[in-house]
Amino acid sequence: MSEKILLVDDSEDTRVMIERKLDDYEVVSVKSGREMREVLDKVNPSLILLDVVIPDGDGFEIAREITSTEKYAHIPIVFITAKTEGRDVEIGFNSGGFDYVKKPFDMVELRARIKSAMRKKQLEQDLKSLTYTDYLTGAYTRRYFIDALLKELEKKKRSEGSIFSVALSDIDFFKKINDTYGHLAGDYVLTELVRIMKKSIRPYDLLARYGGEEFIIMFTDCTKENAAEVMQRIVDFMGREPIVYDEKSIQVTFSTGISDLNDVRSEERMVESIIRIADQRLYAAKQKGRRRIEIQ
Repeated sequence: MSEKILLVDDSEDTRVMIERKLDDYEVVSVKSGREMREVLDKVNPSLILLDVVIPDGDGFEIAREITSTEKYAHIPIVFITAKTEGRDVEIGFNSGGFDYVKKPFDMVELRARIKSAMRKKQLEQDLKSLTYTDYLTGAYTRRYFIDALLKELEKKKRSEGSIFSVALSDIDFFKKINDTYGHLAGDYVLTELVRIMKKSIRPYDLLARYGGEEFIIMFTDCTKENAAEVMQRIVDFMGREPIVYDEKSIQVTFSTGISDLNDVRSEERMVESIIRIADQRLYAAKQKGRRRIEIQ
């Protein structure tokens, strides 16, 4: 499948030429900022070619808007413009542009700059993935989870009546699994648990490895009661389906503590509080016999 490029330029001649010359890409072209906003989610481009001067806005301002929006910030922007003064170039980069091509432009140069921008962005994404993804299980890291939780809290503060919950889980008797079946089997159990949990939660919920054999999930727009239903389905599934490693069946259970925003009394240190409450309930689940979910 070819990479998608979103071209924003009010010149029909420019749009037709770029579409024809960049025939190894899927180019979607629009002539205004309004049209760009209408198709941005649908197109989900790998790169945006953006004219600085368009009828209904300033390209620099549009770029600033895109790069400051979290779900679009990963899309590199290459400006195409007749503005060639040094000050304009500086403004372009300060507004979040990846590169700058002057009109009239050479297609060989434009193609090279597109490839360079995509390659550089991919390297950044790969580095970010190494930083925020647990190397063994593929779940997010604790650091990434805390950052995401902070952002979600800020969002919820601006939305009246909004809710989300946090579920902290720990594999029961994990040391015994390692001692009985070996550490490679233990690693496999961790990766399988993550795979099962990912299949059981929604795409916009967030699963991270909190430490060792502990995992934490942020359920957006979900009370602790709703989250407990999801976690119970995972518990029940694992009760029916042991994890098989090297032709050996390993029965795996886990305990979970869940909290939500209604459990947090003060807006101060909310991240610390909601995780601490989930951790206290996890401890209670362990004390009551394990393979339990506690929400009180």
